[in-house]
Amino acid sequence: MIATRNDRLIAVLRNLDDDAYVKNRISQYEALKNNKGICVAKQIVLAKILGQNQVLRKYGLRQLDVIRIKAKMNEMDGNLNHVRKKLRVIKARAGKHYFQEVFKLFDKRVRPEEAKSKRSNR
Repeated sequence: MIATRNDRLIAVLRNLDDDAYVKNRISQYEALKNNKGICVAKQIVLAKILGQNQVLRKYGLRQLDVIRIKAKMNEMDGNLNHVRKKLRVIKARAGKHYFQEVFKLFDKRVRPEEAKSKRSNR
């Protein structure tokens, strides 16, 4: 492994005889061809939203409409890139809603205005 001084991973060196990566990549391509990849991506986004709703429910905050989100996801089909973009939008909107609600639990003096993404910290 090659990392920066701050232990940020830059690269992983592998033995030339190690073909596990190739097998993994072939499986990923097969999943794209038979749409399993899209199904998995939808399930990951949905699971994240359901987890966020559990936290919101626990604290009596306004939850997302999971039935409407599921319906939107079920309507998605076609081009993988198009579906990925739509899923990213759903995930981003859900995250924004989640943090807006969770921040209501903070005292106004220390309440953040918005959540910062990993990308905005760079």
